[in-house]
Formats: sequence, structure tokens, C-alpha cells
Amino acid sequence: MRRSHRIFLSLYLGFFVYCLATLVLGKTGIVASQDLLRYKVDLERNLASLEALNSHLGTELASLQSDPSTIRLEARELGYYPSNALPVHIEGYAPAENLYAVGSLVVERHHRYPSDALFRIVGFVGAIVTYLLTGFLSRRKDGPQER
Repeated sequence: MRRSHRIFLSLYLGFFVYCLATLVLGKTGIVASQDLLRYKVDLERNLASLEALNSHLGTELASLQSDPSTIRLEARELGYYPSNALPVHIEGYAPAENLYAVGSLVVERHHRYPSDALFRIVGFVGAIVTYLLTGFLSRRKDGPQER
């Protein structure tokens, strides 16, 4: 194999290795895209949960604004009683606190992807290995040469 062919093949394969590594493992590669798709699904699931919670809280707010019995029950929980009512306290009984769920946060996962310089090094090493292997194989095929 001629030297110019070896150099061209080595550069070609080195560039191919660089492109393949960048395509699969790069910041915008296949692995990163899969991570983003998983994050998108998590966000959509959280959004659906928040919309359901918003609907429930909206219904409860409308009830608190217009339903007299709901207003009366909330007022009693806050300690407001009608003037003619006599409150009864039961020892050992603690009513449940009225805590509202506000939803959850989806935490973005920060991944560290290899730098582009590492992919260049891998491509360069691939080119050198290709050059050396083609030289070794061409010498072996042609037999020992005398200079």
C-alpha cells in the first residue's frame, strides 16, 4: 500500500472515529438526547399532576367562596363559632391540620459529558493506530524488503 493511501485512510478513519464518538457521546449526541427525552417525560408527567392539583384546589376555592356549610366548617376549624354556639373540646383529639399540597419539583439532572478535546484525541489516536497497522500489514504482506 502506498504511503499516500495509508495517510489518507488513517485520516479518514481518525475522522470517522471522532465523528462517531461525538455523535454517540457528545453534548448533543444520542446519549444526551435520550437524557433530554426522559427529562421531557418527567416534566410532562409533573405538569399533568400540577394541572390535576390546580383543578382540585380551584374546586375547593369555589366551594369556600360560595358554599355556606363549607365556610362554616372552615370557620370552626379556625376557632370561629356562632355567638350562640358552645364549643366542646375533647381531650386527646387533635383535628388534622388543613395542609394543601402544592405539587413537586422536577430536578434537572446535570450530566457531565466528555469534552470535545477528548474526542479529538481519540480520533487522532485512531488515525495513528490505523497508520501503524496498515504499515505493519503491508510489510507483512509484501515480505521483508531490502533497502
